[in-house]
Amino acid sequence: MLRILAVAPILFACCLGLPDHPSNRILDGVDTDAESYTYMASVEYNKNHRCAGSIISYNWILTVAHCVHGLDTELLRVRSAFVIPIRGLMGKVSAVNSTILHPYFDFKTLDYDIALINTADDLYDVNGTDTNIHIGLRLPLDGNSATVFGWGARIIGTWFTKFLTNQTLTIVYFNECKYSYESVGNPVTERMFCAGLVGGGPCQGDSGDPLIYGNRLIGMMSWSYGCGERRFPAVFTDVTQFRFWIESTAGILL
Repeated sequence: MLRILAVAPILFACCLGLPDHPSNRILDGVDTDAESYTYMASVEYNKNHRCAGSIISYNWILTVAHCVHGLDTELLRVRSAFVIPIRGLMGKVSAVNSTILHPYFDFKTLDYDIALINTADDLYDVNGTDTNIHIGLRLPLDGNSATVFGWGARIIGTWFTKFLTNQTLTIVYFNECKYSYESVGNPVTERMFCAGLVGGGPCQGDSGDPLIYGNRLIGMMSWSYGCGERRFPAVFTDVTQFRFWIESTAGILL
């Protein structure tokens, strides 16, 4: 059964791969050539896909904190360098040295929903070149379009799709999203932003999915109310606000 977070009886965190965790997915997504998006990573736990991650350095993955919260690091793996866009098939599998959750992460509200994964192996694509995605300097204005990538299911009632998919979403005016979720008792904080599309968007199976604008990472799928509902767009962690924390924690320059 899906575990409903205590914040409200209807708040679901996105896309975890295990049945006892809340989830999210890309409804109406289209298949994507995984070789063109070499920064995509599948975070696996006990040999099962759990959430998406983004490669930001040769041995660092960025994902949402709720994906790795409370897990045994020895059972975590990162799959990357996909030569075909099928999740769990081929690609390079790396062990995990450590996971670092943001110190202010709140599992009840999913505020500060961001984490770093340090891999035991260097992460390069099949040609031995760097695979990382750059992080945006700031969030674009509402009304702009951005693209989300992930392995979440494309139809309601299922968990995942084997193929990497994408969907173009529209960034929503912050106060509009905030007031919509306040009406059902779910706070949208300053570390979050919303993006959605009528009849589609992230839902079950899409935790950690990167949202890309101008070839830069600006957000990661965190949680939502329902699936692709116009009034309740998907809620993303605003990655652009965490550049200093990422650099100081991982010891890298973005």
